[in-house]
Amino acid sequence: MGTLTTSGACIYKAGKNVSTDLTTSSAANTIWESFIDSATGQIEAATRVQWSAAYADVPKTTRKVLEETASCLAAIYGISYDMDAIGRGVAGDMINVLRDIALRNLKVLEDSKTKQFMGEE
Repeated sequence: MGTLTTSGACIYKAGKNVSTDLTTSSAANTIWESFIDSATGQIEAATRVQWSAAYADVPKTTRKVLEETASCLAAIYGISYDMDAIGRGVAGDMINVLRDIALRNLKVLEDSKTKQFMGEE
């Protein structure tokens, strides 16, 4: 899948101390793809819109909201993958910030008036 964001955006949000398994290992791309697929599924389930299927028709501003939401959710998985690499206290703070951004964006994407504005209803 991976339509809504890139591994690079996720790594950026996960921070410079994210596990090297997720930045330099041969499995890094596969792991991030799994995280992004999970994030995309969460977004589509919460909003009841298959954004990845209609991505080419999604307005640019909406794509930015989707990218930010997906990368935040996937970055949470990346941080949780090895919290000791970052430090548990810092990792918890980062997860809270990323979760807040994702929840705010999901509310925007779920709102029926927003869906009408974005051409989804």
